[in-house]
Amino acid sequence: MSITFEGRSFCFTGALIDLKRSAAQREVRARGGLTLDRVNDRLDYLVVGAKGSPGWKHGAYGRKIESARELAAQDGRPLLLGEPQFMDALAETPPTNSGAIDAKVVVVNYKFLTPDPPNFDQDALEQVLSDLQMNSAHVRLSAFPLIAYRELFGAAEHLTGDYLAIEIRIVRQTPLEFNSGDWVGTIERLMEAVPEVDGAAKWFERVEGSADYLRLLGEVPQSIRLVES
Repeated sequence: MSITFEGRSFCFTGALIDLKRSAAQREVRARGGLTLDRVNDRLDYLVVGAKGSPGWKHGAYGRKIESARELAAQDGRPLLLGEPQFMDALAETPPTNSGAIDAKVVVVNYKFLTPDPPNFDQDALEQVLSDLQMNSAHVRLSAFPLIAYRELFGAAEHLTGDYLAIEIRIVRQTPLEFNSGDWVGTIERLMEAVPEVDGAAKWFERVEGSADYLRLLGEVPQSIRLVES
């Protein structure tokens, strides 16, 4: 999904885990977008905070989300974005008048499904992510109940029962000549070695706006372990 900021309106709902809401709104405006406080027929995107709610497992998503879904059913908009998708879009679309540095950022997203409660080896995954941090990567793990992930964001998975969609974002600043594809392949192999983790990685790299995105990451807390409720 291609996300456009210039001239488009964004609204936020739920608890964001990456940025404070005011910072997220500022980043939208820096890319030529508008921010709204409520859902209406002028809204293009509703960004759903990744912290989620216990009610999501039972299809209770809250007023803003339900209003957005009703409007989207009639007009095809607003689109619902998960917070990880929003953060990727910030990396892919540099702010207006942003500058580049003599380096690039590589953004990797690794996603897999696990039963709820999880059955994968969290200690082994934590060790992999910790090693990536030690090699100058910024790592952020988040999770959505699969039922919400599917219903809100149109995910294709059709599993039944209680599952979690685990998303891991890994960002690294590298020299311009760095072979990003090889590094992503290494990440995939490390993930495959973790028992009961079987997912896929998507990635991109960017030079333009890289300084701004690295500054933004300074506001984003890192997380390498699933917090069980």
